[in-house]
Amino acid sequence: MYYRKSACFVAVLFLYLVSSLSASARFIPKVGVESPNRGACLTVNGRIAMHLLTSNPKGRVKALKNRLSALLQKGYGPESVSFKHSGRRGANVMIGKSVFLPVSAAEAKAHGTSRPGLAESWAHSLRTLLAIPPLSVYPMNQLIPFGETRIIRIESLQAKPVSAESDDPAVTSVYVQSKTAVRVKGLNVGKSGVIVKCGEFEKRVQVVVQRYATYPQSVALRVVVTGHHPPSWLISQAAREVVRKGIVLEPGADVTRIDVFSSNTEARPGQVTRVPVRVVAEGEGLIAAQVDTQVEVENRVLPEADTTEIMYSNHPEHVTKYQDLFTGWLTRRKGSIRLLYHHQNDMKKKIGFTVDIANLSSAPATLHMIQGISTPSEDPVMVGYTAGFRFLENYGNTNGRIINIPPATHRAVVTQPLPAGCTASGILEFRVLEGNPLLVRVVAEPEIDRSRDNPDNPDISIISADLSSIKPSLEVYANPSQHLEATYSAGKPWLFLRLGQKGLKHESEKMELFGNYGVIYDIKLTLKNSLEVPQNTEVAFEATAGPVRGVFYVDDKLTKIGVIDVPQEARICEVTIPAKGKRVVNLRTMPLAGSSYPATIIVRPSSSGGPG
Repeated sequence: MYYRKSACFVAVLFLYLVSSLSASARFIPKVGVESPNRGACLTVNGRIAMHLLTSNPKGRVKALKNRLSALLQKGYGPESVSFKHSGRRGANVMIGKSVFLPVSAAEAKAHGTSRPGLAESWAHSLRTLLAIPPLSVYPMNQLIPFGETRIIRIESLQAKPVSAESDDPAVTSVYVQSKTAVRVKGLNVGKSGVIVKCGEFEKRVQVVVQRYATYPQSVALRVVVTGHHPPSWLISQAAREVVRKGIVLEPGADVTRIDVFSSNTEARPGQVTRVPVRVVAEGEGLIAAQVDTQVEVENRVLPEADTTEIMYSNHPEHVTKYQDLFTGWLTRRKGSIRLLYHHQNDMKKKIGFTVDIANLSSAPATLHMIQGISTPSEDPVMVGYTAGFRFLENYGNTNGRIINIPPATHRAVVTQPLPAGCTASGILEFRVLEGNPLLVRVVAEPEIDRSRDNPDNPDISIISADLSSIKPSLEVYANPSQHLEATYSAGKPWLFLRLGQKGLKHESEKMELFGNYGVIYDIKLTLKNSLEVPQNTEVAFEATAGPVRGVFYVDDKLTKIGVIDVPQEARICEVTIPAKGKRVVNLRTMPLAGSSYPATIIVRPSSSGGPG
């Protein structure tokens, strides 16, 4: 019914408007009459308060209008309006202690409600409309970005013109756009009041002008990755490192979130694609802001290069003080160099763990990096396993990043908080593409906020110490790729291959890489069958020296082995050798940091039976 719509509208306004009634000047609302197609309406300031449908509604509304106008002249206000039950079923709309309008049974029936229900609804509508102040503005508090404009909405019940002014013209400028809107512009950072006037009534809006925490700048953002199918996390990681160059941060602002929308990005070799990125920044006294931009992602195809050395960072395995854990040199002439690190924090407090590349020369350098990095954990076997299978996956697909290192700077390529009792483990493959030799360091240090040094790229810092005299670590071993071939014949003795039995020798012949951790084994197994029927053959993995996990690629298919201990075994794969034929199986694996090596690969008749 019509009265319900009116009641709904005025109910929304009531709580806000009743508190805005001007105390500095008395305003008498305008009471009127409207005649719709059916019945008659009592209006207050042009809005319907009551809609009468029965018993000469027009005459009754005119009488109500005159009576209400007289009561308002006497000082009655919205607080005087109520409803009151009368008898068993009757009800009246009251103003003060007097009956303003008794609700008849016929009127209640015409509205489809009870007499008390209609009386309560009319009283509520009348009370709310009488409470509407002669001048309303909203919002009462306005935040305006520096240099931008916002609208203050005005509602005036008077026919007089509206004016507005700023009490601090240096902070805000004001323009009356219409009787219902004032346009306010933020000229300088600060606070001001905007005073809106209509007749003898006025309202003050509190305005605060602030700068956005960040805004975009016109800079081309480009990163370079490699790989047959670079995963979305790799593209996201590369984009995150460069996106800060595409924004300007106000003093005191910090980047609080970077969203890279790379899940549907396909960066094919030799092509360039674009990735949407969103940066959110906040700061005290600043307006939180987001910048949407794009990063170009180039997938560059590199010529193949052999891995010539492995750097082994495991001494000390248990970190008890802040120190350089490993230092070494990367040069173009050596091709690719692998770094394996595995360190446990025994300092009884959280520390910062960093792998850092320093360019000590006056010329820029470019580096290709393939990574397999685990999140630190209290389980040293698990972190070594995670780093291993991530590295092997990326290594096999050449999934990596090309990193630029400006002259006289060092760049953190791994930064992790390392809680007490946890182990950091990772495998990185480096290849200097351009520039002079680079110094790689594995460092245990206090946690630091790198963004203070370089907000554009927190991972790059100016070299502040003399690193040229640093003595490189000794544990560097040549030829970290082992190519093995072995043959097994069905019906003949089992085949045993020990992984990590003979460690790589240091060039001084005084050190050995026990367990060959981080060394890639590519094994070609030729399985022969001279018998008249096919033979099922099993390739198994045996724990030989203690608890061990394994990662194997069997003809490019990944197989993960959970923790086993002596004398346990786990199946790697099962192969059927055709009658009077042979099968070739290619395995790739790596001794994993945290596991106990040597371990053994066994080729034997399948324990599950089958042909033969």
